[in-house]
Amino acid sequence: MRRIQTSHIGAEEIKTAIQTKTVDKIIKPYDEINIMLDNEKMATVVCGYSSPSMARFAFKNTWSGTVMYTEGRHDGGYYNSKGRRHVLKTILPHFPKEWRNIIKPRKLTEEINGQKVEYEDDMWLFSATDFFGPPKDEMDELRKNETDSFRLPIFAETEQRIKTLKNKPCHYWLRTACMDSPFHFEIVDFNGMRCSGWVDCVYKIVPGFDIG
Repeated sequence: MRRIQTSHIGAEEIKTAIQTKTVDKIIKPYDEINIMLDNEKMATVVCGYSSPSMARFAFKNTWSGTVMYTEGRHDGGYYNSKGRRHVLKTILPHFPKEWRNIIKPRKLTEEINGQKVEYEDDMWLFSATDFFGPPKDEMDELRKNETDSFRLPIFAETEQRIKTLKNKPCHYWLRTACMDSPFHFEIVDFNGMRCSGWVDCVYKIVPGFDIG
């Protein structure tokens, strides 16, 4: 059963819980919190995982759309993508200061042109592993390198992966580049199923962030 946490759970309460390592006592998976951004938009976020010292959140609904690459190829991976820049430059700056102060950068790892690239982002798109779990067989080359990810329980059921904008289900990007095609990133379709999308197409996004 989903518990809804809104007005009475704020950044200051969470900050105290981080310091006392009691985050999972006040925030649990499926809890929802409304955050007023500085552009007067309301972002509802859902807890996907919590531990004594941190919690991981996903936007409840899809956000503005973007392409991953205008050039038609994903040679630069998620690290160099327009999707990553869109999250960091268009959405994150509007988060209130008290929330940005408790965000814990997530360590991300991917293979780009045969090289391992490691970096940290305050806000990011979810990986295919975050949504669908680890590869089911050795032939699944799409997610073999996502050692930075684990499946969040809130995405275990198909209907839980359906995201909407103005109550209309949308396709949205994941940050997993398709290793068997230089032209596609993985997406979640409007039925909540794993799919792939051309990198120069516009799909919605569902950002995530950690606090801790």
